[in-house]
Amino acid sequence: MIIKNNAVHVDIKQIEFSKMENWGFNSDRSKLVHNSGSFFSIEGINVKTNWREVNEWDQPIINQPEIGYLGIITKEINGILYFLLQAKIEPGNINNVLLSPTLQATKSNYTQVHGGKHQG
Repeated sequence: MIIKNNAVHVDIKQIEFSKMENWGFNSDRSKLVHNSGSFFSIEGINVKTNWREVNEWDQPIINQPEIGYLGIITKEINGILYFLLQAKIEPGNINNVLLSPTLQATKSNYTQVHGGKHQG
C-alpha cells in the first residue's frame, strides 16, 4: 500500500459548494444532492442517547439508499486464501489510495447516471 501511495500523484482541491458541477442543495437547503436525484445525499441528523458522556449531538451522514453490488474475488491456492482487491483513489480517502472490493457499483454507476462512457 505504501508503494502505491508513493507512486500516485493526486491533486484534490477544496472548492465552494456553489462551484460544484451537478451537485447542490435541495430547495429547503437541508440536503446536498446530485441534480439527477441519484447517487447519495449528505444530510444532517440529530443523535440522542443515554449511552455516552455526551447525550445529544448533530452530525452529517451519507445517505445512499440505492441497490448496489460489492464483491471480492477470492481463490484458495495450496491452502492459502488470496483476495483480489482494487487500489482505489477517491476524494476524501485518507492517504489517497485505499483497498476496495474487486467489484463495487451502485445502480447509479452501472446505469451511467454520471454520464460517463460505457466500459466494456
